[in-house]
Amino acid sequence: MSFTYLGVFRQTQWKFFRSFVLKERSSADARMAIINAELNRIGKVSVSYRSTSVAVRTADGTVVQEPKVTEQRDAISVSAGSSLEKLLQAYIAFGGNPTDISLFLQPDSIVFTGGEDPDDDPDDDPNVIATEDHIPGTMSRYPYNGVIAEVSTPGYGAGGRNPMGLNTFSRDPYRRVGRDIDLSDASSTIVVKMDYARRWTAQAIQEKRNLMEQRILKLMDLREQLMEEKNEILVQSIGGTVSSIPDLPDPGQFHRGLHLARIVETLDSVFYVKTDGVPDLNSVNLGTGSEPTGLSMYDTLFPDDPDDDIFSTA
Repeated sequence: MSFTYLGVFRQTQWKFFRSFVLKERSSADARMAIINAELNRIGKVSVSYRSTSVAVRTADGTVVQEPKVTEQRDAISVSAGSSLEKLLQAYIAFGGNPTDISLFLQPDSIVFTGGEDPDDDPDDDPNVIATEDHIPGTMSRYPYNGVIAEVSTPGYGAGGRNPMGLNTFSRDPYRRVGRDIDLSDASSTIVVKMDYARRWTAQAIQEKRNLMEQRILKLMDLREQLMEEKNEILVQSIGGTVSSIPDLPDPGQFHRGLHLARIVETLDSVFYVKTDGVPDLNSVNLGTGSEPTGLSMYDTLFPDDPDDDIFSTA
């Protein structure tokens, strides 16, 4: 059994899993080195977007002009010598347009205009109205603050239309049309013409555009996953216990109770009796009816049965 259990397991299963995850920390430094090497190999696509301004109504009713990042791109760059650079060069050579692939948004690009975290700013108002165009007190280099999502709204927009469910894209066809319609039935005569205009190049489009676009997007997705593993997953779980992540997780960003060391400490106190503050792995904390502690407090955590194999997690 590959440690598939979560909420229901016995003492031996916890002991084997505990041993595995604690020993696995010895490979964390090598794992971090591989992640950094992969990130350097993959590279990064950066896009410069054009900014404008948008009218925003403040809490006191006044209207102010706030910066807004549009979808218009002024420049696109990619890490020199990276896999993404080579793919983009090949894509362009085949007649592709890099701006057709993706907006290459980065939601972690938001910065606070006040120079400090709003949680640390006594003048910050947590009730300010945030919109898809602007979040007061912040600034982003990417449109929609780096996040494309469906609109959530408590009311109706211009013309009495509820925009809930519309995409934040300015080019959303339902936004352009101004009402909800079945796009498959719209402009059928144009659809037929476009189908015949494209049909004879279907294979070329698939080979020269779609396949290369998919490879570029897969690399960008992989980069995002590696960044999450490096900056979030590993920091949350083992930060401060390995040399490659020397500092404990910032409690303002990470839950200390979900750190591996704290989880092991918590479950050890459930399964084992402590001697001088150290869990005795040979003394199971069964608890009693008069003093319910340890395993007696949980219905789905068990001591080993006399017939169980104590050398197997199965």
